[in-house]
This record gives sequence, C-alpha cells and structure tokens, in this order.
Amino acid sequence: MLPDDYRPPQSHVAKLHSYAFSDRLTQYSCSTCGTLALQKFYKTGKDNPPVWTICTGSLEFADGIFELAAHEFIGDTIDGGFSDFLPLVNGKQINRWTRGPGDGEQLPLYWQSPSRPTPDPKPSDRLHVHCKCSGVSFYIARPSARTALQKPLLPVDRFSSESEANKHLEASAWWLREGGSRYLARACSCDSCRLATGQEWVVWSFVPMIEMSLDKEGHQPFTLDTGTLKHYRSSDIATRHFCGECGATVFWEGDERPHILDVAVGLLDAPEGARAESWVWWETDFVSFREDGMPRAKALTEALESGLAAFGKHQRNG
Repeated sequence: MLPDDYRPPQSHVAKLHSYAFSDRLTQYSCSTCGTLALQKFYKTGKDNPPVWTICTGSLEFADGIFELAAHEFIGDTIDGGFSDFLPLVNGKQINRWTRGPGDGEQLPLYWQSPSRPTPDPKPSDRLHVHCKCSGVSFYIARPSARTALQKPLLPVDRFSSESEANKHLEASAWWLREGGSRYLARACSCDSCRLATGQEWVVWSFVPMIEMSLDKEGHQPFTLDTGTLKHYRSSDIATRHFCGECGATVFWEGDERPHILDVAVGLLDAPEGARAESWVWWETDFVSFREDGMPRAKALTEALESGLAAFGKHQRNG
C-alpha cells in the first residue's frame, strides 16, 4: 500500500487498462501482457481521495522495500487458500483476517469454514474454471486414462535449472498425482511469471487440453480462441494467456508441450475451497525457480518454502 497522499501520474494511468473490480476498487493492468500494476481504492466512499496500491511483483526488489502485514478476506477462500502456505515471514506471524485487516475476526492457521463441504469426487465431475468477469469460462474433467497419454514430456529444467528434486519429472505423466486421480499444482517464483502477473508467485495446475471443454457436459471442445482471452508471447518458448477485460492470469502455454496447459489455480471454482484439493495435489517440497526469487525476495522465498513444508507435514499428519 502506498502513502495516502500518493497519486500516480495521470499519463501513466492512462496507458493502462482499467477494470472496475467493485464499487470502490479499480484495477489497472497492461493491455499487452496483462500484468496487474496498480489498484485504486476508496476506503470510505468516492467523496474522499482514494488510496493507491502497487502490485509488488512488478518491483525490482522486495527485501527491505515492503513488509507483508496481513492476509485478508480469508473467509472467502473457505479452506484458508494460499495463506496457509505463508504463515510467517522473517519469524513474524502474518495475521489472517476474515475480511480486511481489523475487519471481522482473526483466523487460526489451517482454518476451514464450518460450512465447507466434504468433497465426494466422481469420475463424471466437471469443474467450472473462470475469471472475475467470466469473460473466460470453461470446464475441466477429472483425470482419466487418456490424461496420462499426453506427450511430449516436460524437460527437467522447466521448473528449475538447479534443483535435484526435479529429476523425477522425466517420468511419464508427471502432471498427475495420487494414483492419477489429481492434477499436480505448484507455486512458481520465476521472474517471467512475476513480471507477467504483478504477483510474487503464480500457483499453477497442469491440465491436458483433452480434459477441457467449453460446456459443463463436455460436448464443446476447448479452444484457446474463446471469450475475452488474450495472449502474449513472453519468451521464445512460451505464450501466456489472460483475460482482456478483468486482467486475470489464465494460462501458461509451452511450445515443448502444446497439449498441456498451466492453469492458474485461482480460477478453479471448487466448492471445497480455493485450493481445490479434491482436484489438485499441492507440491510442498520446493518452489519452482527459487533461484529467481532469492536475489530479490530472499525473505519471502524462504518463508514460502518453510510454509509449504509445514503445510505438507500438516496434511500427512491429518
């Protein structure tokens, strides 16, 4: 959050795409690559000056520049969402609020809503995936026998140029876990993801296009030429896709594996909560491309690694 008296140059704001997120909040993103850059928020109504915030992923450095103060609107996640992965930074507990900071109650680590439904996965299930404005909307099916047959394999160095932990990815169907019943999900800290979204991390699930459809019944094959989806060539091997209206990050598409898309987990509308745990299996042993995160955000990167490891242990212990 920027100082209350901060006002960005109008010439800068005019170059960005604006989206009315709510009556009090407007988001500003790059119309070319989709990066969320700024937000304008009216605390007490539009009769008073707004407060501006900047998305930290667009900053060159994080350590010593800003401090993570709180997780907010945890109540909306139903299952605690990403906040369970990041309970502490530099040994400091990050408060968790049902709504905005100081609004509502503080929630404990690993909180879940009393009304959270117990998932009952069925092979016939299809999960709705959509952005904030619903300009991008599609469905994914649960993994099937055909899911494991998608090729080509993903090169080991896609997730890290250093980590020995990734060598198992040479095995077939690396995108499946739990006996092939759930899709793999992983947090990425690469500079490309960070700069293309404005966020410190992007959490991806990996879904073959053959398991996607434009309708709930699965009759209309999925296509990347749909709705308000826009694309941006972020490197010589990859294309990113985002909503041209609300700016939501949607896909990472790699040339070396055109049949499998990285799908932003935040778009999965699972009834059991934001982590969609009946659909995806969370990697808790490492963060992808930590070598990009460490030089600019050592404290946050190490905090996420520790939080994920603790979350994995919590899950294993029930």
